[in-house]
Parts: sequence; C-alpha cells; structure tokens
Amino acid sequence: LTGLAKLVAWCDPAGSLHKRYEECATRAKRCRDLNDRNGVLVGAQIKRVEGLLGAMTGSSTEPRGYGPKGFSNTFSTAAGKVISAEA
Repeated sequence: LTGLAKLVAWCDPAGSLHKRYEECATRAKRCRDLNDRNGVLVGAQIKRVEGLLGAMTGSSTEPRGYGPKGFSNTFSTAAGKVISAEA
C-alpha cells in the first residue's frame, strides 16, 4: 500500500470505508472527465464566437486562452505584451 491507501488502511483497519472511498474516487474521475469535456466545448464555442465577431467587424482575432479561474486571456504578439480580461 502507498499514499492515500496507506492512510485509509491506518484510519479504518476494519475496511468499512473502502466501498465509500471507491465510490468517491469513481465520482471524482467522472467529474474530471466531464470538466475536461466542458473545457473543450467552451473553447470551441469561444473560437466560433470570435470568428463570427471577426467576420462582422472585419478585425482579426488574437489567440485566446480560457484559464481555470474563469478568466479569458488574450495573448498579444505585439512587443510581447500580455493583456488579460475577465470574462
């Protein structure tokens, strides 16, 4: 046993928490998978909207990033400047 499994074994020698621990681990993995999927969907939607806005305004769009704290970052290539704005 290593890591968290060792701690759980020490805290619960009878093994009564094992089933619940496995359920939590399974749910956490599902949450991570759904979060990754949602991130891809959000990124695709942002790209689509930026493309439409660029077509309407005639301006080119800068590469953008969507961060884990919900910020939308625009990375400017001019003089290495980074501009950040909240979404």
